[in-house]
Amino acid sequence: MEKADGHRVENAEPPVEFFVETGKFLRNCAELEDTIEAHLFAIAGVDEIGGRMLVGRSTIGTKIAKLRYAITINPVAKEGLSAAIPAFEKLVSLRNILAHGAYMGVIYAPGSVKPVYAFHTSKDGDTSDQENTMTTLVETVPLSQIKAGNEIIEGLLPFLRAFGFVQEMREERLQQFLTNLRARQRTQPPKQKKSDKKRRPPSSEG
Repeated sequence: MEKADGHRVENAEPPVEFFVETGKFLRNCAELEDTIEAHLFAIAGVDEIGGRMLVGRSTIGTKIAKLRYAITINPVAKEGLSAAIPAFEKLVSLRNILAHGAYMGVIYAPGSVKPVYAFHTSKDGDTSDQENTMTTLVETVPLSQIKAGNEIIEGLLPFLRAFGFVQEMREERLQQFLTNLRARQRTQPPKQKKSDKKRRPPSSEG
């Protein structure tokens, strides 16, 4: 255990609940990103293949930025999504910390019994008051913030998925997967049955 500015720092693993909520949050973010893409493709008037060409390997933050711009030229989309986009942007920062940050340990603030979890990030720290110095930013995340993120996404997803084009894209994707799976099964050679163990012939005597 170490102390810094009155904070207690422990090199300890988080509790199981932290991993459960983090896993749920990252899965929720993946579902949210997929749904954001569907809305972006619909506003652009392209199918999923065209949409993939449109977004390429963009990060979720870039996709949200594209969506923010897209709704400015689509009044119908703007009415439905303008209130949701700020929530998306707040979630991206937390998602990046949990997905890409290197875990450092548990920190307790002075007088607090509730821990926060520290992550080493690739962000540069503020060195404006120090010359010839380079720092990296350490972000801290309480468990309550991850739980709140899950609640936000789980509240947004039903609304975002209610649009017909989102359901159509997911259904088309499922049917394509099933078609490809059946085709693969037809082209695979039949499995050979295991042959019975060879019996040794009876020994001849005398």
